[in-house]
Amino acid sequence: MRRFLPPVDETALAELEARLGSRLPPVIRSFYSELCGGEEDRGYLGILTLERALPNAARLTLPIGPDREARVLFPVRERDDGPFEAVVCEGPLSDTIWLLDGSRVSAMPGVDGQPRQALDWLRATLEESARGMPAPIDGAATQVNLAGLDLDAAPAELADATSATSVSLAGNRLTDLPEALRRMPALEQLAISDNQLTHLPAWIGDFALRSLNVSRNRLHALPPSLRRLDKLVELMADGNHLEVLSTDGWSALQTLSVAKNRIERIDGPGPLALRTIDVGDNRLRELPNWIGELPDLFELKLAGNPLRALPASLEGASFSLVEIGALPSRSDAGAQPTWDWSAVFELLGSCEIDWLRIAGSPLAALPESARALRRVRRLAIQSAALTSLPEFVAELEELEELWLDDNQLTSLPSAFAAHPRLRNIVLFANPIERNELDRLRASMPHVTIDG
Repeated sequence: MRRFLPPVDETALAELEARLGSRLPPVIRSFYSELCGGEEDRGYLGILTLERALPNAARLTLPIGPDREARVLFPVRERDDGPFEAVVCEGPLSDTIWLLDGSRVSAMPGVDGQPRQALDWLRATLEESARGMPAPIDGAATQVNLAGLDLDAAPAELADATSATSVSLAGNRLTDLPEALRRMPALEQLAISDNQLTHLPAWIGDFALRSLNVSRNRLHALPPSLRRLDKLVELMADGNHLEVLSTDGWSALQTLSVAKNRIERIDGPGPLALRTIDVGDNRLRELPNWIGELPDLFELKLAGNPLRALPASLEGASFSLVEIGALPSRSDAGAQPTWDWSAVFELLGSCEIDWLRIAGSPLAALPESARALRRVRRLAIQSAALTSLPEFVAELEELEELWLDDNQLTSLPSAFAAHPRLRNIVLFANPIERNELDRLRASMPHVTIDG
């Protein structure tokens, strides 16, 4: 979402012109002093603030003859391909927009093919600015976006947004949840990720929130009052310092993501509406049995936990994604699962799984029980130190994609050439010789082999 700054006052303009060594063209000076002080750095095609434009001002000769030299080009807008749209600060060419690309300068053509006039550019830019401006923060605002503004505190105007249903304060430096939120009885969505929160106030449980994102803060616990959020559908709390997760009261919850915390225990009943859960990269040694009893659960991410076993309740379940293992490049050796891989494959073989990902765990060879993975459509065994692949993998009749990157494979079983469904094999970061890759591709023309 784009956000434009208020106009620059006359004193600041004069100071910047003194540093530039030249006055700005009148039309551009009016733009900055009366209409817009520039755009916050939120992406491409941004109107430059004067402070940001000044270092990019260049003394160049325009490519139209030595007798019409322009001593200063002042960049006004940044393009998505790198160059700047610039204005000549002196002389008869100061009403033309130029393209400043390093040391190269060329006139920007308008719709008629002639050099584009600054006044036309200004009108178009103002129209674009008006379209990109966020709605004012007032009593009528329902959507409030203050994300990525590097705020230490919420602006006072936030208290005026009493009708807000959605508020984003993500990507700032807030240490407390703003009290102004308490004036928003209709609030349903709150995003306050990527801040510096160390706690959440008890009153957060007073809302009828449907979505709450507190990821990448410094939270050590979630308040007990969250159990009152019986309409909560989505909870994102990744990248904090949580040690215990309580699931009490979340009867409507469908998405739960608490990856990259320090969670050692999950307390409470299983949220019956849960569809996706990510508890990856924590310190869990066991999982609650209800994990396999949730009727609508289809995405299960468990990688990066020192689990002893998978719950027996998973037997016969159906999933879109199951992710297990230690995760690649994991420095915490305690996150290695300690289970019996033969039993794991036997249990997962009873499930219908669209994508099974096993990442970052030492697994030099697949056990015989992996034959049971007959209903897996996409199988990823990555960063596992596999030195060979057994022939029976080519007999997994539902297999369509096979990801084997970052292992120690030098070849593949020849039986893959006759597989009826296989369409893609990924072999990056394996010690396979180029001639062997060429042989595999020639023997399996219907399969894309990336390596």
